[in-house]
Formats: sequence, structure tokens, C-alpha cells
Amino acid sequence: MDCGRCGIASQRCGSDGLWELPGTCLYEEECFAGEPGTETCGLCGTRSRICDATCHWLPWTSCSGEGECDPSAGAPYWTPDGCVDGAVHQVTCGADCHMAEVWPCSADCAIAPRIGGTLDDEVCVPGGPFLMGTDIPQHIQTDNVPVHTVTLTPYLIDVYKVTNARYRACVAAGVCVAPLGPYASSGCTYGLTPTSDWDAFPITNLTWEQATQFCAWDGGRVLPSEAQWEKAAKGPAPRQVPYTWGTDPNTTCAYARAYYCFLGARLEAVDARPESASYYGLHMMNQGVWEWTADWYDAGYYSTSPSLDPTGPSTGTLHVFRGTGYQGASTLPFPSIAARHSLTGWLPEDVRGFRCARRAY
Repeated sequence: MDCGRCGIASQRCGSDGLWELPGTCLYEEECFAGEPGTETCGLCGTRSRICDATCHWLPWTSCSGEGECDPSAGAPYWTPDGCVDGAVHQVTCGADCHMAEVWPCSADCAIAPRIGGTLDDEVCVPGGPFLMGTDIPQHIQTDNVPVHTVTLTPYLIDVYKVTNARYRACVAAGVCVAPLGPYASSGCTYGLTPTSDWDAFPITNLTWEQATQFCAWDGGRVLPSEAQWEKAAKGPAPRQVPYTWGTDPNTTCAYARAYYCFLGARLEAVDARPESASYYGLHMMNQGVWEWTADWYDAGYYSTSPSLDPTGPSTGTLHVFRGTGYQGASTLPFPSIAARHSLTGWLPEDVRGFRCARRAY
């Protein structure tokens, strides 16, 4: 007799004329004829097959109904995808293999800035567009045009340039190397005594690599990108000003200790000119010492720059530094916050400092 999955079994007629129970079903195949089969596949998809008349499975159908992500991929993460104007949101892959929003789109900083320290406060720069470059004739250079709209996601950045005292703590921790100097007649004040008199002055005479190393030590941070630096100095679109304090170059001597205002002047403390704070409250971006940024330099980068969170060319030989050093403000017009400068990263100078930044989500 037929049995099971296209198998056969023997059955005997008893002395009473009735069929006894069949014996073991032998020679069965894979499945029951007509039996359907389904299973999950891919990203929460399904596929099916059917058992044919010979008790063998027909091939699987194609995987269908797949989701968009793998639930085992990891923890929730932040992304600007699906948001607009520099906003970000936190998403995760749900059990149904579809993205689920954990934190809604927002241009605000999801991480609180560091405040209340000793000249190591941070400020939040919200996400959104700004106008990078300049169209002001007296401030146009060959490398800071064309003006283009750049959208940045939210980030945190130091209110002040990194000071001698902050850098000294990194040296004491055995991570950073003290700069060469001091040079009392110039911008390198690290090591001058008594140190308390110079604690609030900007650390200078460091290479790009030394500045990067300090930021990593100081909370896993980085040098700001060139775009982050300029937005922090200029403010959001449509604001387009040449100076952190506005548009009037004739007020320079009230806001910055420029060389032509104070002949022979040298550096000041990083908080010496609160009147010249930028739109977002950053101090001394237009004076004191120039500042390293994270980017490699490319004179034509503004023509090819991506519109969202640009980070400069992938390689190069020179690094970008921004701002104005006291030696670079000898004549009018006072240098613009849109001015770009470049230098070999291994070359320290006593008129070059930096501040650190980090993403705020």
C-alpha cells in the first residue's frame, strides 16, 4: 500500500479475514505531494516552494517582500538622510527590517556643549546652510570664490582658541609635546614665567599634527573643517559679512588688536576682545593668531565642494588655516573671515594656533 511521502508499506490479511495494521512505511521521499513550504530569506523576506506528485520539492521562488535593513547590524545611529537643511535624526533597524526613527529630525545639537570650564567652553552651531566664500570685491581672492551655499549638520566648537594652560595639561599627561620656545618677542608665550601670567594666551608654534593630537586627547575631538570654521565665524545664510563684528572696517581698532592700530603689539589673551565675538559667540576669530583647520588645501576646491558637510580634498601637501594673525593685519582692508591660507602641516609657527570641534549628535 502507498504511505507517507510516496513510500510503500506491507499489510497482511489476518486469519479472521481482516487487514492487520500496516508495517513500517519504507522508501519515503522528501515531502508530501502537494505540500507547500515557506521560509524567511534576505532582509525579512519570504520565499515558497511546493511538493510535486513524486514527493520532491520544486525549486524555491525568488525572495520577495524584503525590507531595507538588517536588524543585527548594530545600535541606532545618526544620519542626515531623510532630513533637510542640515538636520539629523537617529534611526535604527526594526525587527521588521525597516528603518524606525528613534529621534526626530532636528537641526539642534543633541549633545550639550561643554560649559563652565576655564576657557574651554564649547558652543553649539546648529545645522543649516551658510554662504561660504565672498563676493565683496576688496576681499576676493583667487581661491575663496565662487560664493556657494554649504549646509552643515550641527556641531560643537570651542568658544576660545586653545590656551597655554589647556595645552600644558596635555603635556603633563604625557600625550602632547611642548612647543619650541618661548619667544618673548613674538607669539610663542608657552613657557614664559610666571606661567599664570600667560595661561590665557593662545598656544602657538605647533604643527598641524600636534594640534590634531591635542584635540583627540581633549575629549576625542578634532580640528574643525574649513567650512565649520567659516560658518562659526560668519553665521547662517543669508548673512554675508567680512568680519565677525559686521561690515565696517573702520571699527577694527575697537574690536581687534591689529598691528596698524597698536604698533609693535603682540598677542592678547584669548578672551580679551568679547566685543568682536562672532554670530555664534566665538572669540578672537578675526585677530590674535591664525588657526589650523582639518582640511587639505586646494585652490579650486570651492568649485567642486559638496554641498553637505564638506571636509576638503582627500589628499594634499598643504593644510588650510583660517583667521587673522596680528602680523597679518598691518594695513586696511582688514583681512576677511572668508580669507584662506595654506601651509605645510609639519611647519610650526608662533602666530598659528587652533581650536577644536566635534559633531553634536
